[in-house]
Amino acid sequence: MKVRVKSDDGLELSTICRRLKMKSSDGMSEAERIFTALAELSTRQIAESVDATGMEENADAGKKGGKIAKGARLELEQKTGKSVVSGENFLAPSKPTKEVGGEGVRGE
Repeated sequence: MKVRVKSDDGLELSTICRRLKMKSSDGMSEAERIFTALAELSTRQIAESVDATGMEENADAGKKGGKIAKGARLELEQKTGKSVVSGENFLAPSKPTKEVGGEGVRGE
């Protein structure tokens, strides 16, 4: 919410901003969203810097981008003594997942 402060002569002196705390629909905290955005941004910039093409190169960029965000998250948690990750939005898997192996599409 913005409040514009005006002087008696009608000139705007400053803007005061106040944040409204609203719960996001995905259940993520502000910090979780920020670190997710950092991981995505880092991944994209790494992939662009090495002209990544194909699954392997992009997966490598993804691992490096995730490592950057993880390092930043762990450092913040260490400095504040608080966990960034909350269990509020955790959903247990509804059915067992299949692991992707190194085999071909047809199990070759």
